[in-house]
Amino acid sequence: MKLEILFPILILSAGFLYFIIPRISKKYFARPLLFMEINPNEGITMQRRHIARIENSEIKYGNDPEAESLYGLVWKFDLIIRNNSENAAYNIKMFPQKTTKGKLTFNSIVNENKTLAAHQELVIPFEFYQEKESKHKDVDKLDTVEPDFFDEFKILLDYKNEGKTSFNSILDVKSKQVCFKKISQKKIKKNWC
Repeated sequence: MKLEILFPILILSAGFLYFIIPRISKKYFARPLLFMEINPNEGITMQRRHIARIENSEIKYGNDPEAESLYGLVWKFDLIIRNNSENAAYNIKMFPQKTTKGKLTFNSIVNENKTLAAHQELVIPFEFYQEKESKHKDVDKLDTVEPDFFDEFKILLDYKNEGKTSFNSILDVKSKQVCFKKISQKKIKKNWC
């Protein structure tokens, strides 16, 4: 092939690559990195409330150390979502893992229509309520910094980049580690709230 023909073909190919590579990169590879952490809420982070005494025919007095009662326990935390990248995150959806150990209540939600720009963060307060039985002599053992529910608790974020490509971040609360593994929509609906 002659150089007069090859040179314009090379110039056109280079121009095409110069045009197309940034667009492909922006659509598929420019991912936002959303990190999460859980911090104790400001003020009192754990409360214990006496609900009822559990009747036992052998124990006659309510102040007996062996008497049992039902207690309501409330822990208060803040979920912090931080965008540690130069790319904005769009259509953010939060999915806490399902639980049967108590009641998880988020005091606000992630607004799907609001973009989380580079290096911004969201703070979402939440509470975990659980009822437990305890003997009066062991009641102080109920007062813990974190509920035992945190041993298996995970939170998933599903979000998109500017090119509408989906990404996920998963926080394992016990280890405080965030992984960026892709989860299918079918598994999200099955395993997460």
